[in-house]
This record gives sequence, structure tokens and C-alpha cells, in this order.
Amino acid sequence: MSLVTSAMLQLGLAAPPGEPAPRPDLPAAQETIDLLALLQQKTKGNLTREEEEILSGSLSELRLAFVELSRRVSRGI
Repeated sequence: MSLVTSAMLQLGLAAPPGEPAPRPDLPAAQETIDLLALLQQKTKGNLTREEEEILSGSLSELRLAFVELSRRVSRGI
């Protein structure tokens, strides 16, 4: 969950309490998402069903947010 939170901060989707959302850092977010994907691959078959669902769902949401944000940045929005 720590890596998921880090990726959300890097995407500008979350902020520490009482602070504005940080500016997106797409390269850092991509690295964190890639690390989560690697962890998913390396732990396949060794996680509980709940753990796998959390990891898979979080990874899907982060990837979707990354793509959407990348598109907005490329359009200059």
C-alpha cells in the first residue's frame, strides 16, 4: 500500500493532510507503477486472494490514471 500511495502522490492524485496536491511527476510515477507490476509478477501464486485483488485493482487504477494524465499533459491541459 505504501507504493500505491507513493504513486498516487506522484500522479498528483493525493496529498498529505492539509497540503495541496503536488504537481505530477510522470517519470517517477511510471517507475513506481513498474515496480508494483514487478512485485505482482514475482509474487504470483504466493498471495492470498484478497492481497492479489488489492494489488491487481490498485495497479489497474494507477495505470488508467497514468494514461489519462499523460494524455492531458501531452495536450497541454
